[in-house]
Amino acid sequence: EITTAATTVAETTAATTQATTQAVSAVSTVKGNGYSFKIDSAKWMDISAYIDAISKEAEKLGQNKINITAEQIKAANDYIYFHANNRNVIINVASTKVGDTSNVDFSNAAIKMLFSETMREQYEKVGFTYVGDKVTTVAGKNCVIMTIEAPKSITRAAYDAKSLAYVFFVGEYQYVVTYTAPKGEFNTYKGDFDAVLSTLTF
Repeated sequence: EITTAATTVAETTAATTQATTQAVSAVSTVKGNGYSFKIDSAKWMDISAYIDAISKEAEKLGQNKINITAEQIKAANDYIYFHANNRNVIINVASTKVGDTSNVDFSNAAIKMLFSETMREQYEKVGFTYVGDKVTTVAGKNCVIMTIEAPKSITRAAYDAKSLAYVFFVGEYQYVVTYTAPKGEFNTYKGDFDAVLSTLTF
């Protein structure tokens, strides 16, 4: 019995070690223009290769509402991930070169208000609801976190969506990291998104 128990413990330990090793090996570092983050491929599926098709479809949805082309959308989207358990849960990482951003200081109330009002206008123009925003520090940088909701009539999905968009200005770039999910499942997968966001570095 002692031998059997010892064997069971050894087998359990080996299985746990193997599972841990596999989980660690699934985490990879992703690099973009001046930033990097880590993502677990066991939880998130990289669909960046399909950005071109997604951009063209987004261009169609935006006709008569926003003046933006598929190429502009594609150029501003570096990575897109679907959650492995729910393809309606998405992480999007975008970077756009905008020139010197040293004067963009979100701790300045006037600058933050101007930015917020501009973004509110852009989102509401296409039918989204701009719920609100706040300034915080992520990855050692000040950023604005915008909360946006999109009715299914706009997204053409079977659900109303909710997004958190983290906007940074660093060097010559604007960076936007967005987490989007159906409103009813937003909190379910938020922890998995937070795990990715916590690894973001500039």
